Amino acid sequence: RAGVRRQSARAGTALAVAAAIGTAGGTIEAQERTLRPFAAAVESGGSWSIDLPLSALAGDATAIPLDSASASTTLSVPLDASVDLESARLDLGVVNAAVLSDNSLMRILLNGKTVGQLPLRRDPARIRASLDLDPADFRSGYNQLSFRVAQHYTGSCEDPDAPELWTEIDATRSSLALTWQRRPVEGSLANLGQ
Repeated sequence: RAGVRRQSARAGTALAVAAAIGTAGGTIEAQERTLRPFAAAVESGGSWSIDLPLSALAGDATAIPLDSASASTTLSVPLDASVDLESARLDLGVVNAAVLSDNSLMRILLNGKTVGQLPLRRDPARIRASLDLDPADFRSGYNQLSFRVAQHYTGSCEDPDAPELWTEIDATRSSLALTWQRRPVEGSLANLGQ
């Protein structure tokens, strides 16, 4: 019986994510690609959790490149209205070129609000960082998780598109860990989009 409840709850979680995706549109293939990682959500003591690799949010890309003096990228994170988010943590693996450490950094934004900064260093060029995100900064529907870099290789005049200016997020080793509780939802087709 517990196994049936767990399967039903997991299906409910997938449907909740599907509802959020359905309200934003997109092709069936794109919706399935976004839903696939949420099927791995684990329930424990009434809370659900998942450690979602950024590659699952970036179309299965293994790397997210940020090239030029000023570059940015945004990932969409679906969150259903019936979810009460308890905690969120972003774990990042970043590699960058030999940039000027004093003038180069990565800003991390959630729904347009800066939630963290990561200095880009010349040595070591491989960086691991963990950032706790405030659950109150998330909203129902699609959340925009953005990464913006400002990077420089010289203190004087420079070419903003120089090949020396690059940063790469390792999408397979970077992840977004979410823990949430499900609010009871009345079993009605009218609530499908909520």
